[in-house]
Amino acid sequence: MLAKFWEKDNMKKLGIIGGMSWESTITYYQKINEIIGEILGGTNSADILIRSLNLKTIEEHQDRGEWNDVANILCSAAEDLEQTGVDFILMASNTVHKVYDKVKDAVDIPVLHIAEPTVEAIKKAGFSTIGLLGTRHTMEGDFLKEKLNAAGIQVVVPRKEQFDVIHKSIFEEACLGKVCPETKKMFIDIIEDLKSRCAEGVILGCTELGLLIKNEDSCLPLFDTALLHAQKAAEEIMK
Repeated sequence: MLAKFWEKDNMKKLGIIGGMSWESTITYYQKINEIIGEILGGTNSADILIRSLNLKTIEEHQDRGEWNDVANILCSAAEDLEQTGVDFILMASNTVHKVYDKVKDAVDIPVLHIAEPTVEAIKKAGFSTIGLLGTRHTMEGDFLKEKLNAAGIQVVVPRKEQFDVIHKSIFEEACLGKVCPETKKMFIDIIEDLKSRCAEGVILGCTELGLLIKNEDSCLPLFDTALLHAQKAAEEIMK
């Protein structure tokens, strides 16, 4: 299906703002190149530049509510990538999409929003009510929910008392490449609760969550934003 997008000597160059965390940036790099390799064969791979940031700095600004500082860091990274001649950019993190509009306005090239391929996949599945897991900022905020709601998709988030333990597990485990059985069991239980509240599927709305939980662990279909974002980027590269 992707073959029609491909012209061997005319692939687009992608800029990734990553390091949020570097664990999930690996997922993007691997998935994009797997897709390119499947379509083109042989030793073909994507032309990618990665601007990897220090997650600790981003995390501290987020936790203090200093979103202008987050935006400034991301805008600077986007401008750096634009100057190298990339054709489009993506931010390999859900949470920083809270400042997506500022980043998009800072450059003259497209910035691929993480919600777009997620909405497409949910609509293709025919679901109208979806669970959302992510950092506390993502679950509390509207920056992803608005995109979903605009597409006619209702969003169910975990119970408020679960927000902190989910957020903590992301930064203290998933971002460090750790997978604890107790944490996996916690997410399985949370997904079962989302199902009882009418969710037909669940968005892994943090790019590290796919490292913690897989489809075979879940009672509901999972929509891994990192994989969907990477798939969309590969398609764009070959347009």
